[in-house]
Amino acid sequence: TTHDALGAHARDEIGIHENTAANPIQAALSSAASFSFGAFFPMLAILFSPEHLIMPSVLITGIAALAILGALSSYFAGTSKIKGSLRITLWGILAMAFSSWIGSLFNVTPL
Repeated sequence: TTHDALGAHARDEIGIHENTAANPIQAALSSAASFSFGAFFPMLAILFSPEHLIMPSVLITGIAALAILGALSSYFAGTSKIKGSLRITLWGILAMAFSSWIGSLFNVTPL
């Protein structure tokens, strides 16, 4: 511990070990897979909805996908599925609203 006080603190107090350290490649691939999987459901809504129902279908499907994938993520992490689902869904809705607002500033409309 006299040689590496910070390492000893990280290991003993926080529980960070070399074999459990973050892996950036794994994190990037996981994020890419999650993003692609999450985009799959709204894309299906676009493909199979009548033209006049595309926007509400994508919105509802996107929110449902956020809720389901948030719960699934929490299940695999061993945490509360309700809290995880709410967290992902609320932040996702906020991101959609913000994106829509930014688009309206530039007169960009969906479809």
